[in-house]
Amino acid sequence: MGTLRHATEEDLNQLVHVARLAFQDDEKYKPQNAIVGGPPGHDKIDQHRKWLSECEYFVWEENGTIVGSCIVAVNGDRAFLKGIHVLPDQMGQGIGSSIISAIEYALDEIVSWTLETPDYATRNHQFYEKNGYRIIDKTPINCDLGFGFHVYHKGSQ
Repeated sequence: MGTLRHATEEDLNQLVHVARLAFQDDEKYKPQNAIVGGPPGHDKIDQHRKWLSECEYFVWEENGTIVGSCIVAVNGDRAFLKGIHVLPDQMGQGIGSSIISAIEYALDEIVSWTLETPDYATRNHQFYEKNGYRIIDKTPINCDLGFGFHVYHKGSQ
């Protein structure tokens, strides 16, 4: 059974590694005309340091090893999930669902959760829907990225 804790400065190198690998795994699902790589900054320690200072940044550990993370921007009783990352060899084992449950428990004052995920990422869509999120919007394809987004919500609007 894994554990959730707040990320620290000492975790940053490993968190960059986890995010990089998680998005690297996504490459095989992208449309041909999509940009290569994950969102801007996901592979940069400075961006992770910024998230650490500006957001609720959590680590998921299994047997003392970081295998996942979650970044949450909180605004009062509303939250935006900026990213959930799980190591590719740990995907499909319930870690992502455990992270969501633990985050919702830790941030029990949040009544409204929102997130965006790429339109091509059907496994993400299934994952979020399984965890109680419902699609509320679809963005048009961004010409610079080569894909659009599905916007998901959970809780009160």
